[in-house]
Amino acid sequence: MTGLPCIPHITGGSWRLEEHMQKATMWEIPLAIAAGSWYSNYLELVRSKRCLFYWWEPDTNFVDLEPRAVTYPPYVESEWLRGNFTNS
Repeated sequence: MTGLPCIPHITGGSWRLEEHMQKATMWEIPLAIAAGSWYSNYLELVRSKRCLFYWWEPDTNFVDLEPRAVTYPPYVESEWLRGNFTNS
């Protein structure tokens, strides 16, 4: 991964932070992970940067940005129960 530019990735507070870090490591995605300190700060950061960001449905705050999902391997409950969050 040396020499690759980091991709900004913004989440709010600590929403699924460990999951994002594990996936970045497992799938060798050079993420620079940041967290908005307040919900309004998170919204502002996502809108002011070209970045990846954590989003969920049915929230409509970023619909106008036409976000696309990053797809990971299918969810495996037994892995998540062990603390391995590298699948969806």
